[in-house]
Amino acid sequence: MIEHPTTPGEYRRLMLIARRWMHVCIDAGEIEEAKRLLAEAARYGRLADEIEQSPRRNAA
Repeated sequence: MIEHPTTPGEYRRLMLIARRWMHVCIDAGEIEEAKRLLAEAARYGRLADEIEQSPRRNAA
């Protein structure tokens, strides 16, 4: 597991992991946990997008 993600790729990887576990939870009937994982995946996706669009990253 990535302890302190810093790159868009690391955040996208965490997003995919959360989505994968979300599907496992849905299959197991754990709907509340699946909702939490969906929100977590969305947050990781937003963070990856923010990093990619940051002026500091684009200046390098």
